[in-house]
Amino acid sequence: MNEREIKRMVESLRNEIEKRKKRINSLLAEIRIHKREAERIRTNRDKAVKEFKELIEKRREINAEIRNISERISRLRNERNSLLNRKKSMLEKIRSLKVERDCLNRKARGSYDHLMNILRDKVDEICNIEMPLEKEIKMFDRILEMRERIITAAKADKKHDEISNIYQEIKEINEKISKINKEMQFNSEEIKILRNNISEFNRKIDDKKREADEFHRKLLEKYDIINPIKGEIDEIKGEIDEIRERLDPLNEKLREIKRKRDDEKNRMMAMKIREKLKKSKRISIYDLRLLIEKEMLK
Repeated sequence: MNEREIKRMVESLRNEIEKRKKRINSLLAEIRIHKREAERIRTNRDKAVKEFKELIEKRREINAEIRNISERISRLRNERNSLLNRKKSMLEKIRSLKVERDCLNRKARGSYDHLMNILRDKVDEICNIEMPLEKEIKMFDRILEMRERIITAAKADKKHDEISNIYQEIKEINEKISKINKEMQFNSEEIKILRNNISEFNRKIDDKKREADEFHRKLLEKYDIINPIKGEIDEIKGEIDEIRERLDPLNEKLREIKRKRDDEKNRMMAMKIREKLKKSKRISIYDLRLLIEKEMLK
């Protein structure tokens, strides 16, 4: 090929390279757009993932609180059952004491105070009123009988006091049971609220997971778009390298042609300078340097 053909070929190859560089720049601009969008999606995904984890942690805390309250309710239930068993035992004790008291009352046939009044009257009568011996003996026997009945009535009163004390204890137990029931009810309501919160958190967690998954899917879609573009850029760069491999020898040929042309031009100029030197004996430093380079200075 002559110089013109080589230049035409070089120009064509350079145009091919330039065209591919423009294509690469266009693809890089497209990648930048997709990367900006991918970064926005990644930010939203990471935010959704962070919020998802925060919701999971809050749900864990609520579940822990529910377990604590459930354990508290269990302890209260055990305490209440213990009180109920104690109350049951006391009621059985009351029934037994009532049987004993009623039996004693039947034997005493009167209250302690009433019997004491009768006894005092009998004693006063036997001490202060004259009566036949036979009647006095009967009166004395009557006093002894009253004494036994009073002792029995005192025992009955003691049983009654014991029953009253147990009733007082039962009253206190009932108050404790009532307090426990209220506390259990309060805790049960609290658990109900927390479980409703758990349901709400589960809904939010599901929604947030779907949101994070959707952002992740969109991010993968962006990479599915970006990666082929990168692949195309690599292919174009490979084409440019191939074109440059074809271009380098042509450029070298053009440089060689230019060197030969310059050498010929300088040789012709040196010949003219040498003729000028022969005629005038005076030349410039540049002309002298050219003669030396061409080894024409003799």
